[in-house]
Amino acid sequence: MDEREREENIVLYQLLKNTVEDMEKQMVAVEQKMVELKATQLAIEEIKKIRAENEILVPMGTGIYGHGKITDKETLLVDVGANILMEKNPEAAEKFINERMNEIKDIERKIKNDMGQLANKMNEIAFKVNRTPPKR
Repeated sequence: MDEREREENIVLYQLLKNTVEDMEKQMVAVEQKMVELKATQLAIEEIKKIRAENEILVPMGTGIYGHGKITDKETLLVDVGANILMEKNPEAAEKFINERMNEIKDIERKIKNDMGQLANKMNEIAFKVNRTPPKR
């Protein structure tokens, strides 16, 4: 490997490293989304257990809650994307959440797979670069 190839490999290694770091950030976001979906799943389970007119705490924002009452526990509003809300019964809402969780798991698997492939490529490049000493 000549000096130009060595330098190209070093640049490629750095680009791959940056890509892996971006993917790690994506994984954090995916994991956070999964936590949110699991919390939603639990909330739906709880809604099914309570009686109409029970008082609940309604999240208003970060750390702020208001008091509210359940007037209809058989109809939930589900954000299906693009801020479009659809009425669904708790079972249909659970099904929707489970489908989203499966989609998130697929994304997580793909990111992990891609990160593994990039790590392998980085190892190959590092091996090539390290076995070729820089020219002085």
